[in-house]
Amino acid sequence: MRTKAFYDGFADDRGPASDFRVVMFLLAVVTSEPDAANALFHELETPATAGDRQLGALVMAACVAAPRLLPVADWLTRPENAAWSSLTEAPLHRWWREVIRYSFRPRHVSE
Repeated sequence: MRTKAFYDGFADDRGPASDFRVVMFLLAVVTSEPDAANALFHELETPATAGDRQLGALVMAACVAAPRLLPVADWLTRPENAAWSSLTEAPLHRWWREVIRYSFRPRHVSE
């Protein structure tokens, strides 16, 4: 059960790391490409081997299994989206298990 403290600051604007922006990004991926989103979620579920991974690297790794994510990867390579591409996985980890429910596809999620 999530407490009120978990959601405090949800709408605070901190650029791409803002909770509401992370949720919007994940919802956009999961609703437009549910199968491809599973590849991204698999990457998020896989423990990092060296340090905190960035969104651009996570999406590129997911593209191997889900080429339909290539437009997202291309978007992340644009200079104006550098802040998104360099977003660390920590804010993504905070929300992806919540967002996956909207894929309407069963998936086992380990805690």
